[in-house]
Amino acid sequence: MQEELNNFLVNELSQRKTKNSNYSLRAFARDLEISPAYLSLLLNKKVELSEAKFKHIVKKVFNNEHEANIWIEQFSDSSNRFFYKGKIPEYKKLHAEIKMTWAHYAILEAFNLKNFEPEFTWFESVLGIGLDKIEQLI
Repeated sequence: MQEELNNFLVNELSQRKTKNSNYSLRAFARDLEISPAYLSLLLNKKVELSEAKFKHIVKKVFNNEHEANIWIEQFSDSSNRFFYKGKIPEYKKLHAEIKMTWAHYAILEAFNLKNFEPEFTWFESVLGIGLDKIEQLI
């Protein structure tokens, strides 16, 4: 969700600059009521948005309350996932020789997705990992 908002903000800034050649990142940050430094970090994907910041920015950037609520609802749905909050869940290892990788956690987290399909090919397309590797990981 943060990636989508980031792309939207980049496009929005570009559109505002097109309408007004004097419009700047500093002016955009002022309109969003956040610091220019924070906005710069956000647009350069150097910082993760908290739920409160996400809601604040969405409410400022969307004039349409219905559209803002859709974004917030989608964020709320995804915020229940461990990785979105930057936490890696701890799972007990069945065998000491198995080293858990990001792919193991990604597979486990995939079960929380609304569009989840219990097929190896689905994991392959969503995670971008070869079918042989997916079968091995599972």
